[in-house]
This record gives sequence, structure tokens and C-alpha cells, in this order.
Amino acid sequence: GWYLPCLLLLKVAGGFFIANYYMSTYQGGDMQGYMADTVAFYNLFLENPMLFFKMMMGMENESTQLFINNLTIWPDNGYGFLFNDARTVVRFHALLSIFSGTNEWVHLIWSNVLSIMGMGALLQFIFSTRGNEPLIPKSAFLVFFLPNVFIWSSAILKEPLLLFAMGMTLRYFQLWNYKRKPVYLISLLFFTGCFVLINSFWLLVFLPGFFIWMLKREMK
Repeated sequence: GWYLPCLLLLKVAGGFFIANYYMSTYQGGDMQGYMADTVAFYNLFLENPMLFFKMMMGMENESTQLFINNLTIWPDNGYGFLFNDARTVVRFHALLSIFSGTNEWVHLIWSNVLSIMGMGALLQFIFSTRGNEPLIPKSAFLVFFLPNVFIWSSAILKEPLLLFAMGMTLRYFQLWNYKRKPVYLISLLFFTGCFVLINSFWLLVFLPGFFIWMLKREMK
């Protein structure tokens, strides 16, 4: 419907103003950090494409350490790669930068497209009965405008990708659980992989419910 393009426009504008507010008030934040690392990766792609793709694949060694030392968000700060969702976000925007040339508006648009897709999948998951196509009330879309949801899912941050991975994983588990079609299983495996890369420990929270629901899928 018409409200989805309008929602996208509002979120992109909101993400732009939020980023500028952080820049003027706090001299920058994670949003600027993600874009700074994206620009660094884009320049690396122009100078040394082979090294760029090695970094994308996690093939770090002594030759990449000097490049890593100049990054803002990329260093794991001692948490280890399983907990460093920031690297996945940087990788996403770094790959996008090959086509965007690091244009901030392109990155804002794609962050919000993924955010809206994830939220839409969550609404389908919530209002669906046994995986069938749901009738989502228009009022449900007001959840997009809850202050915390709007702020953190509109900017260039990890939340848009997390919403996308979580929403798609839940929705496709629901579809596969009730319909058992191979296409739903393939989609579920893909989005679960995305979820692992974004936030593996949140996925672990869902697993007990998934197993129970899979075994007792006829329960209300």
C-alpha cells in the first residue's frame, strides 16, 4: 500500500536527522563509526580488491593489522567474533559501498528497507494463523513510530539488520513448520545464517521455543 513508501521516506529522513543530531551534540556516534569504516573498506577495495575480499571472508593476518588499527568499529574490544555483530554490519555496508560509492543516502535507504522488511515479517508472524497469509490491521504499523523503535531502526546501525534477520527467521520458521515446503526450509536456513552473523545469542533464546513448537505444532 501507499503507507510503505511513506514509512520508508519518514524513516530515511529520521535516520538522517538522528545521525546529524549525534554529530552536532556528541561529535559523532556509532552511526558515524560504521560509515567511517565503510569508507575505509571502500578505499581498500579501490586500492587492493584481493585484500578487501580477504577481510570480508575473515582472513586476517599480520598484513591486515595496519589497516585494522585505523578502523573505528571493526576491532572487537575483547568480546570475540561470536559477539561482534558490528563486523557483520560493517561487512554489509562495505559490500554495498562497491555500488553506492559510500553515498550516505543509499546506505540509509537500504538499512531502512531491511528494517521495514523485518518488521513486516514480525507482524506477519504475530497475526498469522498456522502460517496462513495474515490480515494485519493498519494500526499495528504504529509500532514503527514508538520512539525507541523509530530511532534505533532508522539509522545506520545494527538494529535494522537484526530486525531483518529476526523477523525473517521467525516468519519462515512458522511457514516451514506448518507447510513443510522445501522453499521455506531453504529460506529458513538462509535467514537463520543471517541471524547467527548478526546476533547468535539472541537466536539461542528462540531455540527452545522452536523445538517445542516443532514437536507440538498443532497446539494452540
